[in-house]
Amino acid sequence: MNSWMWGAIGWSAASWLTSALVKTEDYTIYFKIASGLSFAVAIMTLSIWKVKPKTVVEKPDYSMKGIIEIFNNRYLLLFLGIIFVHSLCTAPLWTHQGLLLERLGASQKVMRMAFGLQALFEIPFFFFADRIIRKFGLNKTLVFVCPQWYSDCFGIRLVLQPLLPFYIESLHGITWSLFWVCCVQYMNEQMGAQWRATGQSILAAIYFGIGLILGNLISGILIDIMSVPKIFLYSGIILLICSLILFPLMAMRSKAILN
Repeated sequence: MNSWMWGAIGWSAASWLTSALVKTEDYTIYFKIASGLSFAVAIMTLSIWKVKPKTVVEKPDYSMKGIIEIFNNRYLLLFLGIIFVHSLCTAPLWTHQGLLLERLGASQKVMRMAFGLQALFEIPFFFFADRIIRKFGLNKTLVFVCPQWYSDCFGIRLVLQPLLPFYIESLHGITWSLFWVCCVQYMNEQMGAQWRATGQSILAAIYFGIGLILGNLISGILIDIMSVPKIFLYSGIILLICSLILFPLMAMRSKAILN
């Protein structure tokens, strides 16, 4: 999870730096800055020396057996279904939160600082998530994280002032960082050591791929026929239902492990 932690550091630093240095409301400057930084990163990546591993690494098995194992595991299929719905319903938070703040009168600086704070609270949870899971167990941690899913949707929906999201974003370490580490840990346990890379790839494809794509598509259609707070309300209700489904799923998982 070190890569995720460093990604959160970069996101937070970029948000705070742009809020401090960029004074214009012209959106095109962000694309110019992003293009320049992306090009610089590409050059840096090409210049990295290839390091040979000290130990012999076995070649991964690229057969379809790992995917077949997923379809034979009903607990894992249900879990991935919940993850898909979670991605579908949280897509409006990523896409329309800035639009809601703008309609409430928030300046570009306030919005950038809010997103920077969001990433800032991710960092400690990426760092300590493994310790938290070891101390309380995966089941208890995931069950604790579940009710936080819809708190973002309900909380943002009730926002009436542009500064209130700063308090809601402080929960982002729980609603995202700890949640994602739990998901990865669950996949690792269900798939076994040999198929962990396959499991994590499928998890990422469902959440960041098909889930966010369909979520953005649906929310883009809904925003033309209803208000942003109402979209958040319906998303929160669906996430609440998902969390209620996840409780017995974790209980069944524990029973299966004991047996």
